[in-house]
This record gives sequence, structure tokens and C-alpha cells, in this order.
Amino acid sequence: MKKIEWNRSTKLSEKKALYLTWQLWEWLAKTDDQEKSSWSHWKANNGQVDHCLNHCPCCEFAAERKGPYIHIDCQKCPLFKLWNKGGGNVKLFPCEDAPNSPYIKWAKLHSPFYSSKSAILKRRGYAKTIANYARRRYHKLTKKGGKSNG
Repeated sequence: MKKIEWNRSTKLSEKKALYLTWQLWEWLAKTDDQEKSSWSHWKANNGQVDHCLNHCPCCEFAAERKGPYIHIDCQKCPLFKLWNKGGGNVKLFPCEDAPNSPYIKWAKLHSPFYSSKSAILKRRGYAKTIANYARRRYHKLTKKGGKSNG
């Protein structure tokens, strides 16, 4: 298995963003009530991955930095098609605003009000959907010889 690491001194490639996203969401699919920020691989948690915008490697990949300003071009997100799958054509923050986004469905199920076994299983399912999509995209780039910084 590849090392799970990245530091801000290098631009995050699409391939690396997908790999980190896959690993993050694979972990979330195995947990009941953890948030993205709790992932043990973040440097803040003694891991080897620098902080990413929104605790999301794909947001970090899609970010454009100009001085103190940061703009996320969501259409550059490697998961853009996943967020808009099944209806909707949301261009700005589709992960949060598209009606069928597995991310927003996952996020909404995180609260004390959704602690039933069925809610936990649904939450894990949404996390697995995101992990699987990132994994498939990662392997597709790997087969194409996609650009990589790791």
C-alpha cells in the first residue's frame, strides 16, 4: 500500500487528490460517527497529510490561490460528476448543493438524532459510494499514466 502523505510544498495532483480522497472516505465508511477532520492521517492528528481546504483533497486540488485569496473551481473537482449524478447541474459547491450528492446525504446523517442502526448503515453506504468513485477514478488515471506527484 502506498504511503498516505502530502505536504503543501508540492501542488496536489489529481491522482494524489483521488488517492487521498479514496483513503479518507474508505476510513469514514468504516466508522460510525467520525468527521473528516478526525482522520488520523492529517498532520493535525499526527499524520503525514497537510491540511486541505474543507478537509477534502479534491477541494484542495480544485483551489486556485492568489495571494491571500482562495477560489475553489468546483468544476475542476475530480468528483464533480459524482455530485451531480442522478439530476441537477449544480456548478458551485455541488457536493453540498446537488440534490443527490452522497456527500450532503452523508453529512446530514451525522447528528445525535441519527444514531439508529439504519442511519449508521446509510451513512457508511454514502461514504463507501464516495470512496469507490474516487478509487475508480484513481485507477483509471493510473492506467492512463496520469500525472502524479505521488
